[in-house]
Amino acid sequence: MSTATTVAPTRVEPAYRGFEVRVARTRRLSPSFLRMTFTGPDLADFGTAGLDQRIKLVLPAACGAPVDVARFTDPDWFSAWRQLPDEQRNPLRTYTVRAVRPYEHEVDVDVVLHGVDPGAVTTRGCGLAQLIGCACAAPAGPAVRWC
Repeated sequence: MSTATTVAPTRVEPAYRGFEVRVARTRRLSPSFLRMTFTGPDLADFGTAGLDQRIKLVLPAACGAPVDVARFTDPDWFSAWRQLPDEQRNPLRTYTVRAVRPYEHEVDVDVVLHGVDPGAVTTRGCGLAQLIGCACAAPAGPAVRWC
């Protein structure tokens, strides 16, 4: 006689998730190079994957609407973002993380200033303390699904 064993399903967390962050400070490294320090309580859970860790910054939309961070905390945020009309879709820009300080709730990113494109965050009104979004690596665990 055989006995069937039932295994409870494990909730699989996405490898990336949204973080609500604000610009805490900026430091000009050169005329076209800026170090931005982001802060937010969620950054205590920021996953540190090592060298060459990339994040996506979610910038204010061209229509002037602020970033709806709740939209970027859902595990399926990228699909939802792609379905938005162009004028409502917040620009995403990929950057490499320069430094992570989870105990201080801070992440540094170095940004090249190109002028008027959406990635030139300082010219798009992302001043100090403005809320933006950040899609970053979540802490890796046994039940992480890489998307």
